[in-house]
Amino acid sequence: MLELRIGVETEAAGLAAQRRTAANLETMRQALNAFTQAVEAGSDAVGADFRFHLEITRATQNAHFESLVQTLGTAIIPRARLDPSAASADERQAYLRRVNAEHGSILDAHRQPRQRSGAAAMRTHLAEQPRAPPPRPASFDPRAAVALVVRQLRRTDLKHLVRRALVAGLALALAAPAALRPGLAGQARSGSSCPTPPGGSSDIIARAISSRCRRRSSRR
Repeated sequence: MLELRIGVETEAAGLAAQRRTAANLETMRQALNAFTQAVEAGSDAVGADFRFHLEITRATQNAHFESLVQTLGTAIIPRARLDPSAASADERQAYLRRVNAEHGSILDAHRQPRQRSGAAAMRTHLAEQPRAPPPRPASFDPRAAVALVVRQLRRTDLKHLVRRALVAGLALALAAPAALRPGLAGQARSGSSCPTPPGGSSDIIARAISSRCRRRSSRR
């Protein structure tokens, strides 16, 4: 997000320094004052911070800059995404006062219609912003893992899975060398009858092996 802001808002600030009107400077000053009041009241000043940056885009006289920042919303403000408990109250207050001072420097740069000074002030300000930390890895929860597996199984066609497993097992059994089936191989060599699965057996693999044995015997 900061990389996007540096690219967009630095250019916007440069254009705003050239194109701003007296009315634009006044609304920027009002946004700066609102930020100051919010900090002194103990607020995180996210709304006032966003308003100041939005006024910069309006001062470009190019509605596309304003539209883009409006679309992104307060998510462009880093502390809106940071854990407030990561710093003490004094540290947050010191940080917000520094941000407010940087906003004042940006406003001062826009009082003079010089593109480079406006862009430089904005780039310096954004480069000092904290980056959102990566999300903390969630600790492993065995119960949650089991619940996830159960949910997945409920969504799965178990009959289809069982059918595929049986077909795979049958293919392996038929492809296995005779040495792995000494009983069947010996009976086949001696001309004895092929083994018959027990009556009512549901062993598909055993039935398939017996059927194959009988076919071979009939060919001999």
